[in-house]
Amino acid sequence: MKSIKKLFGLFVCLTMLLSVSVMPTEAKSVPKSKGLIIDDIVWQYNSETNYLYYGFSVKNPNKTKAVDRISMNVTARSEDDKIVASETDHLTRIGPKNDKVYYSGQAKCSAEPTSVNVKTSSRDFYTATNKKKTDALYPVTSVSESIDTSTAEYLGYNDVTVTGEITNKSGQKIEGATVVAVFKQDGTVVDMDETYVDAIGKGDTVSFSLDCYRKIADHNSVECHMMTYYTK
Repeated sequence: MKSIKKLFGLFVCLTMLLSVSVMPTEAKSVPKSKGLIIDDIVWQYNSETNYLYYGFSVKNPNKTKAVDRISMNVTARSEDDKIVASETDHLTRIGPKNDKVYYSGQAKCSAEPTSVNVKTSSRDFYTATNKKKTDALYPVTSVSESIDTSTAEYLGYNDVTVTGEITNKSGQKIEGATVVAVFKQDGTVVDMDETYVDAIGKGDTVSFSLDCYRKIADHNSVECHMMTYYTK
């Protein structure tokens, strides 16, 4: 009788152990990369040259992940929904914690556009060891704007020139960069334009000058930012 009770006790213990061992374990959730946020889309069309001038911003909402090699497609459509222009380009890097990078470009149109759409794509999200934002890695300072109103008589618009300095604090030399001027009216982005600067050594500062050569939307402030950079 005692032996039967012992066997029964062993059976109960074994059953309990088995039931514990097959209990499902809760998987640790891995945070997914959030999509990039496109904002501040501005554009204007010059019917005399058939050129579309556009700009927008791209923000990375991820707290720890930066993103590299951001592909972008800009599509302009006419009133009858036909594609009249399409441009593809890229941004080099956007840091984490709501880092925002501005982009400016232009495209030849086959007809007058009535809408402009921007899409981005990138699979190169990674946990950033350098969590600094773009403006901290490549600060733009001493921004100044001059407006020549005399050109309106023969050009049809005021000649706008923006100057400033950009410093390379990234810790490595870059072979060239594009700087974008962001024009605002009472804090709202109304226009953008860009210029290219040559190589900037580690820790070096270079000056730039942007002549817009077109009508810039009415604005009361301008700021400049690194748009993208180039390495070997």
